[in-house]
Amino acid sequence: MDLDSSRDRFEEIKTEFETSSETARTEEDVRFRLINRLVTEVLGWDFNEVQTEEPNESGFSDYLLQSDGRTRAVIEVKRTSHRMTQSKAKSLSFLKVGGSGLDAARAGLNQAASYCFQEGVDFAVVTNGTTWILFRASRTDGKRPSEGQAAVFNNLNVVLENFQVFYELLGREHLTNRVYRAILDEQEGFKLLPKEELHFPYGASAASAGSKSDHGRDLDDVFDSFFSTISGENDNTLLMKCFVESKESQHAEKVLARITNEVLEQLEPMESSAGGQLASEIHRAAAAQRGEKILLIGNKGSGKSTFIDRFFEMTLDESMRRRCLVLKLDLAGYEAGTSALADWLDRNLQAQIDKQLYNDKPPSFDELQGVFHSIYQRWSVGPHKHLYETDLTAFKVKFGEHLEDIIDKRPHEYCVSQLKNAIASRHRLPCIVFDNTDQFPSEVQQAVFQYANALYEQTKVCFLIVPITDQTVWQLSKSGPLQSYQAKSFFLPVPSTKDVLRKRIQFIASEVDETDTQSGRYSLPNGIQVALDDLRAFAGTLEEVFLNNEFVARRIGYLANFDIRRSLELSKRLMTSPHIGIDDLIRTFLSGGNLDVKSDALSTALICGQNKMFRLDQSDFVLDLFEIDSSLISSPLLRLRILILLLDKQRSVHDPLESFLTCSEIEQYFEVIGVSAQITRSNIQTLLNSRLVEPYNPTEGQVVAGQSVSISTSGEMHAELALHDSAYVSQMALVTPIRDHVVATEIKSVNEGKLPNYRRSNEIRAKFLDYCAKQDAVFCKIPERNDNYANQRSLVDELQVRTTKTDVAASVKWFNPREGYGFVTLDQQNRDAFLSLTVVEQFGLGRVYEKQNLICTVAESARGWQVTELTSVDDIVLVEQTKEPVKELVLAKVTFYNSIKGYGFLEPEDGGRDILLPRRTLAQLGLNNIEEGRTVLVETEMQIKGPVAVGIEADST
Repeated sequence: MDLDSSRDRFEEIKTEFETSSETARTEEDVRFRLINRLVTEVLGWDFNEVQTEEPNESGFSDYLLQSDGRTRAVIEVKRTSHRMTQSKAKSLSFLKVGGSGLDAARAGLNQAASYCFQEGVDFAVVTNGTTWILFRASRTDGKRPSEGQAAVFNNLNVVLENFQVFYELLGREHLTNRVYRAILDEQEGFKLLPKEELHFPYGASAASAGSKSDHGRDLDDVFDSFFSTISGENDNTLLMKCFVESKESQHAEKVLARITNEVLEQLEPMESSAGGQLASEIHRAAAAQRGEKILLIGNKGSGKSTFIDRFFEMTLDESMRRRCLVLKLDLAGYEAGTSALADWLDRNLQAQIDKQLYNDKPPSFDELQGVFHSIYQRWSVGPHKHLYETDLTAFKVKFGEHLEDIIDKRPHEYCVSQLKNAIASRHRLPCIVFDNTDQFPSEVQQAVFQYANALYEQTKVCFLIVPITDQTVWQLSKSGPLQSYQAKSFFLPVPSTKDVLRKRIQFIASEVDETDTQSGRYSLPNGIQVALDDLRAFAGTLEEVFLNNEFVARRIGYLANFDIRRSLELSKRLMTSPHIGIDDLIRTFLSGGNLDVKSDALSTALICGQNKMFRLDQSDFVLDLFEIDSSLISSPLLRLRILILLLDKQRSVHDPLESFLTCSEIEQYFEVIGVSAQITRSNIQTLLNSRLVEPYNPTEGQVVAGQSVSISTSGEMHAELALHDSAYVSQMALVTPIRDHVVATEIKSVNEGKLPNYRRSNEIRAKFLDYCAKQDAVFCKIPERNDNYANQRSLVDELQVRTTKTDVAASVKWFNPREGYGFVTLDQQNRDAFLSLTVVEQFGLGRVYEKQNLICTVAESARGWQVTELTSVDDIVLVEQTKEPVKELVLAKVTFYNSIKGYGFLEPEDGGRDILLPRRTLAQLGLNNIEEGRTVLVETEMQIKGPVAVGIEADST
């Protein structure tokens, strides 16, 4: 509820209460008639978040306002006859909590404070219904609560006149974010300092679009056409033909086809009398009939919608396809809440039925008479028998009016009748798809499931498909319709960016129709004209840049969070960047030369796009992790530190659901090292807005105390860029606001100097990170011996590398994947070097083993040498240079498996990182479950978030 709606509702309740206030004599009267309604109807608290008469050591607290399992405030209620203040002020006032102005309320204030102490909360309210006193009952800033200020609303008129302040103090959204602290702090004399002046080595104007050759500018239109085409936004055929198949999708297709065939076999053929359809009786199937409910589970971008379209249009046998009545309800166009959902679904289902059965035209009277023939018959022998026998025309007119009433006012009845008729009379199977449900809150998703289940129960023979994300399944499996309704589930994994691009590029190349060989113009699907001398060179260059370069495909996939549309958009940003020199690459390809795309150039192109330097306002994919707010000055490493915390959390748990931390937990974690909750929350919000962290509830876009967040793949890649990519750090150094004018000037001077590119980049990076480290030391004091802060302590050292050496031979001294690090011995120097799990995972492995031989890049930091990149491990070539992922055979024990959720975990005997065991791996052996405690031999493969079991030795199970 917004502020204006809440104020209007308050005014209504105020008027109703004042009309009957003389009869509200007891505390219970005030609570029932006024306070209960204000808390729930005006301030936005759910009934299950309001606890009353909670016992504690100090007695019984009247109200506890709670959210996400935590108490947010205590409300102590007195009877209306109890005078709360000596003041007769007719406006909002702020009085000293321990001052004489609140002596009349002293007993209530003390009682509320004692309840706060027992509940571990600092905000309290004392009210008699008309007078409201709000204050901080406990403090951690060294000031006594009695010295603080209390907000005093002397009567309900004062509340109405100052409703915004009242709402910001007690409204659910604001109270969970502790806005009351800012309001009361301001009244106690705390004023925010003016914004600090920050200095930029280069402003936005300097980061203008980079220069391109004439050929490069000409290619922009080509890429616009090409990437528009391969996105498939207006070409469903391309999307279906370029769908990246997997073992899971193939299995799902086979099972869905079998289920569809089984359900179709239940439908009895239509029988009609000699009088034709209008005179025919609709024979209902007497035999027991059933349908199926299908959950199609996959991340955003896994192709769930495309899979469904492809299944019904290309995979399903044509004879069965003709007997399916496919009705697709796309909730992407729905904008309301649960109250209007059923009617919206009915209306859209009604439109789909008319479109599919009647070619998008209104059904005729005769056709409707056939659908509602049972009602027609009942009328003719029942209540309207005499009209039927004496005036058939008048009877039909009356029946038509009844049909109109059903169509216009009872769409659900119309839909169910049409579906039943399609089954029994047309011998067709309704296949209803509820698409794009996962963008809504859980209550809307639950309402969709309930609606789908109602259709299923009413028609009995119905094929329902609901594509949802795996995160939504996790949420609903805890509470909601998945506990009430059974459904078959199929999982679609997200295809790799490289595979998606390969299929689409090959499809475009195969569809080329040369229309004018003299001018070198080609016609692509949808009539796109490509003005290029040789389209094969164009496709060949793309293949070299994207498909044969795991470095690029991996970064694009991660930064786009594996959203296919965003991956294509980022690919276009890369290919049209002046930093990549695509026109030179095409010429080299045509001349038969070897293409050599430097990784630094690719990184710079991804980061900067069309511009000479990085511009945050023109990038939806890359965030400046080192940016600070001039009004909330803190460490330039804070955003990176938050990502490191979430990354540590993700690596430490088995269940993906447990990888989330609440915003309150993150705030408390950083309060220990000296960062205020307000600054931490602001930076979490920035990370959330930029998709570097993802909320547990995908519909929540604002950071609140109880909201849970986890690191996204884009966040993982940003942490990797900050720690290991010199191009990213040097670009951020040029545009990040800096507190030290001298450092900003020095960075600009180095950039405009005459050093070689490599040395210039390293010099800029070194100066910038040295500044960041010094600023971080001012704002963050990391606990020395607390294990929870181990990676926070080593962060600055990992950033501040000095001397770098490549192709260094080393052997593993020891490595602990659970701790996330180990050490190697450098053969030539016989020195130890730190090796982090991040570097190992970047190579493509989940761990390394003692005495394994490595070839690596090492760098010197303040605390010694550390490995920054692996080139080979025991002659295993860098995964980025191979076509297949590196696989390992390990013995592991089953520690957990849930056949309903479809996954479990294995603990390797060598102490390595836990291995995910998905349902599909067991299905290869025809198993649907495996007992915990069993030791098995598994083949593992390093995937996005750790090792995954891709095979199990049959004998070992």
